[in-house]
Amino acid sequence: MMPTTTLFSKLISLNRGMANVLAFGTDGEETLFKAMERNMYHAIHLRCFGHFRDNCKEKLRALPRAVQNEFLDDIFGRRIDNGTMEAGSNDSRQHAATYSDECRPRKSSRGIL
Repeated sequence: MMPTTTLFSKLISLNRGMANVLAFGTDGEETLFKAMERNMYHAIHLRCFGHFRDNCKEKLRALPRAVQNEFLDDIFGRRIDNGTMEAGSNDSRQHAATYSDECRPRKSSRGIL
């Protein structure tokens, strides 16, 4: 089996443009993250939202379910019927709106970010 770092080095040697990606996402697995970080120097690491939420749920497991849900709703918002999220406070709503604006695709000289 090929080590992860070797795999990414090989991929980049076959496609030099990969070395210039702006961001990469993982599930938080450290070996994968470190291999990508070593080979994609300019990219930032984005953590998968679903995996991050699952990790938080795991850490809260010792608490009563109602307390777990309260923490998770405060951090991630609360799902409502149409698939949108509802934040618990005005500060949370403002943060979510700002985050949403920051995550919209933007055009740059390198294409869409």
